[in-house]
Amino acid sequence: EQLEALTGRPARHFCYPQGFWNKAAWESLERNGVESATTTQHGPNLIGTPDLALRRLLDGESRTQLEFEVETSQVRWLAHVLVHWGRFAIPSEKTEPYFDTYNIF
Repeated sequence: EQLEALTGRPARHFCYPQGFWNKAAWESLERNGVESATTTQHGPNLIGTPDLALRRLLDGESRTQLEFEVETSQVRWLAHVLVHWGRFAIPSEKTEPYFDTYNIF
């Protein structure tokens, strides 16, 4: 509400504080008009990625231009999948589905 009052525009996108999230928060977010939310999980957002559990690239001043380009091109994720093909064919180091990960709060 404060952001909407300051900008005069609807605030429909959310960034989970410190990336901690769980599926139980989705009902409240949807009820308040949130259309998308980002976590701190790595990897690309695929067709099946829930809009309220989007992955994001964490960038900072300590990253070089090359590191940034490798991350945004998803080369790191692709290399990970190719190296661990038998164990991990999903865009994460975790084997649980999106809906069962990061049940923190």
